Amino acid sequence: DAKGIYHIGSLESPSKYEFAKLVSEVFGFEIDLIKKTSVESLYAKDNIRRSKDCSFNTSKILNLLNIKSIPTLKEMVIDFKNQEIMGEW
Repeated sequence: DAKGIYHIGSLESPSKYEFAKLVSEVFGFEIDLIKKTSVESLYAKDNIRRSKDCSFNTSKILNLLNIKSIPTLKEMVIDFKNQEIMGEW
């Protein structure tokens, strides 16, 4: 009987910059337009604090479902792109 909160995601923990570059690569956007900056500088003027690490611990769901491997983040982004092309999103 499963109860509680379960996170689903990649086992990888890229930075926001690395994730943006990956999405740009998969969707064919210009990677050179993405500029690396700090989270602090993005939200400094609004005095908003943001976490540098937005990754999830997926071990609970993987253990519950006895999953040994999941797709890489790149594979998931490619799948998302393919679903968009097919009009599934």
